[in-house]
Amino acid sequence: MAARRTRKSTNTGKSKSSKSRNKVIAGIKDGYETLMDSHFMRKVKYTVEPLIPMLHPDRPTLIRWVLIVALLNVGLTQLLLNVRPDLDVNEPAEKLFAEARRFERKKNYDEAIVNYSIILSDMGQAALAPRAGWRLCRIYKRNKVNVVRLRETLESVSVYWASNYGRYAKDDLKWLDDHWDYEGKPLQLWFNASEKKRRAEYAEASKILAEIPKKYPDAKINPLALYHRARMLGRMDNTKDAEAAYREYLEKYPKHSRAEDAQVMLIEMEVEDGEK
Repeated sequence: MAARRTRKSTNTGKSKSSKSRNKVIAGIKDGYETLMDSHFMRKVKYTVEPLIPMLHPDRPTLIRWVLIVALLNVGLTQLLLNVRPDLDVNEPAEKLFAEARRFERKKNYDEAIVNYSIILSDMGQAALAPRAGWRLCRIYKRNKVNVVRLRETLESVSVYWASNYGRYAKDDLKWLDDHWDYEGKPLQLWFNASEKKRRAEYAEASKILAEIPKKYPDAKINPLALYHRARMLGRMDNTKDAEAAYREYLEKYPKHSRAEDAQVMLIEMEVEDGEK
C-alpha cells in the first residue's frame, strides 16, 4: 500500500510539472502572438518584407528574423542613448579636453577657450563638462581676465551640484556676487592685480589696487584692495607707505574681516622700525 501511494504521489508531481511547463509554453506563445500583432512589429514587418526576396528568397523566415533583430538592436541602442546621452559624447569630449590642455600648456588660451566652451555648452552631459567649465573659469580669472565671462561660466558650472567643480563654482560665484558692482569693473581691476601678484610683480599689482578706490569710491572690493595694497608695499620693503596703507584701511574699515590681521602687521612693522 505504501509503495502504491508513493507511486501515485510521484505521478501527481509529474502531472503538476507538466501542467506548469504547458502554462509557460502557452504564455510564451501568447506573448509571441501579442508581439507579432503589435503596432511596432507590424511596422517592422512592413519594412522587412520587401527586403526578403532580395536577400535570400529560399530562407524567408531566417532573413525575416535576422532583419527584425537588427532593427530591434538599432532601436534599443537609440533608446539607451536617449536615456544616457553622455555615452554618445564622452569620447569626443575627452579628445577636445586633451587638446585644450595642450593648448593651455602652449599658452594658446583662445583655442583652449573654444574647446572648453564646446564641451560645456554643446556636450553638457559629458562626464568632463564640469571640469572643462572649471578650466574655463581659471583662464578667465588668470590668463585672459574677463570677469563678465567668468561670472557666466561659474553660473553654468555651478549647476553640476554632484561634482566638486560645481561646488567650487558655487562658492566662487557667491564671492563674486557679494563684491559685484559698477558692472564688474572694479573686479576686473582686482583680478588684473591678482594676476600681477601671482607673477610676483608687486609694484604693478600695487598700482592697480590703488586705482580701484580712486575710480570707484564705493566699490565693494575696496576694503580688500586697500588691505592687499598694504601687503604688496610691505613685500617691496616700502615700510613707510605700507604702514600708511594699513592705518588708512583700519580707519576706514575697522570691522572688516582682515582688520585683526592688519593690526598685527602694523604692530610688527612699528616694532621693527623701533629696533632700527
